[in-house]
Amino acid sequence: MTKGCHGQFLALAAIAFILVMPAHAFADKVDDGMRAYEAAKYEEAFELLLPAAQEGKASAQSIIGSLYMDGKGTAQDVEEARKWFRRAALQGDDTAQFNLGVMLYNGVGGPRNDLEAYKWMLISWKSGNKNASRQFRIVSADLSRQERAEVEKMVKSWKYGDPIPGTEKTEEEPKKKRKLFVD
Repeated sequence: MTKGCHGQFLALAAIAFILVMPAHAFADKVDDGMRAYEAAKYEEAFELLLPAAQEGKASAQSIIGSLYMDGKGTAQDVEEARKWFRRAALQGDDTAQFNLGVMLYNGVGGPRNDLEAYKWMLISWKSGNKNASRQFRIVSADLSRQERAEVEKMVKSWKYGDPIPGTEKTEEEPKKKRKLFVD
């Protein structure tokens, strides 16, 4: 290797190291945040996972949603929880899809919307979330046959990894608020 080539190689190696190191450090912080969450060190988990959630990491968004929902590691804020669950749900996180469906059904953190709740429960179930099976049947009892068919048709063609069909409606439903209990 000539002297000029050696210098170019070192410069390229330094640039590659600079570009790879932040991604590696970022992944370490996410792993550390997940371990902190599992160890019930919620403030530490929130601090470590929030940057990853803000950068779009679905698993971090789902945990941040849970922390906001339960007021662990941060002040309880159900509107923020719903936003974080929605972000993770749109990326295919089945736990976030399930949690968003529960929040929509109960009108927690925003307006109640039975159709959206049913949609997210079905998608969560289709993504492999076993909790969603029983719950989407509870939600479906509040819908007409036509409403269920409309949502099921929309979700039927959906496959894991595809964009999520439909968007959340913002109008509040006039039905009385009912609770969905999750075991």
